[in-house]
Amino acid sequence: MFAKTTLAAFAALAVLGFGAAAHGETLSVKVSVIDLNLDSEAGAQVALRRIQHAANHICGDEANTRVLSRSMLYRACLRSTVDNAVASVHKPMLTAANEGSGQRTTILAVAR
Repeated sequence: MFAKTTLAAFAALAVLGFGAAAHGETLSVKVSVIDLNLDSEAGAQVALRRIQHAANHICGDEANTRVLSRSMLYRACLRSTVDNAVASVHKPMLTAANEGSGQRTTILAVAR
């Protein structure tokens, strides 16, 4: 079955201070997947790349990686935006592609 999805960044992203969301507005980017078979691994992978690209647009430019807190917020914005978009599609292959994308990063912080 073919589907369309809309990637939305919710007002909560305004707290992150990225891109236009810094002004408290809700952002959304339409991601067309009508041309893809989301029940196939190949189609799911292409859809995931499109969603990730749109998430980059929503979250703004990558934060300065030398500032750990900004980098963490940027990665959290990306992850949350991609996860929400993927979940809204309700396609097991897309969900599996997202879970196996290897983009989940665990950052350990040590208090001194």
